[in-house]
Amino acid sequence: MNSGTQIPHFIARNWLVSKAIVPLAPYHRPDDFGVYITYGSRTHLPARARVFIDFLSEEISSQGETSVSTWAENLA
Repeated sequence: MNSGTQIPHFIARNWLVSKAIVPLAPYHRPDDFGVYITYGSRTHLPARARVFIDFLSEEISSQGETSVSTWAENLA
């Protein structure tokens, strides 16, 4: 039995790339959508928090993501 589901593209990336699953609808990204990290204060930001923020930024970038675009926009 075939069924549909809604899952984030970053979770389904390997399945989408290998064609194990196919998108049923075109990619849609709301204008105000983004990735945000919240923390108490930049003034007293712990070094480990800065390292984690830098790690997340690099990881997201290495997967073809930016603040205004994503690799999933190019799925047919």
